[in-house]
Amino acid sequence: MKWQVTIVRSPSLVYRDSGGLFQGNQQRQPEDFNVENPRRTINHAKRLDQSGQTDAALDIIFDLIDEMLLADQFEQVDRTLVGSWPRDLSTDLLLAFLTATLPARERLPHLRAFVENVRQVLQDRDENVDGQLVGLE
Repeated sequence: MKWQVTIVRSPSLVYRDSGGLFQGNQQRQPEDFNVENPRRTINHAKRLDQSGQTDAALDIIFDLIDEMLLADQFEQVDRTLVGSWPRDLSTDLLLAFLTATLPARERLPHLRAFVENVRQVLQDRDENVDGQLVGLE
């Protein structure tokens, strides 16, 4: 089997063979990463995170937001933030969303409400809210 290494926009490496995309040792099928259906991609990242593959999940979140922002899909990113789903995600994934969207905060009208939802979720989890949100608001 011949491997081809491609450097993508994130610092991750993607290895491609005839079976799909691989991130490190985690297989990521192309249908699991879809900027047209970010909810599906987020759910995939959530499953990875819950199975202990948090690094792979974080890569997916950063790649998803990055792809959408680079494609000028600010409205779609903003719509993605509108949902009441922050309670379904780990603290790591929530902070990834805030970090990934930070460069576009002026173009995401619902980001402020999302930050407040995240703040409430972190408070409910007895997390160090102020410490974790420094620079992300």
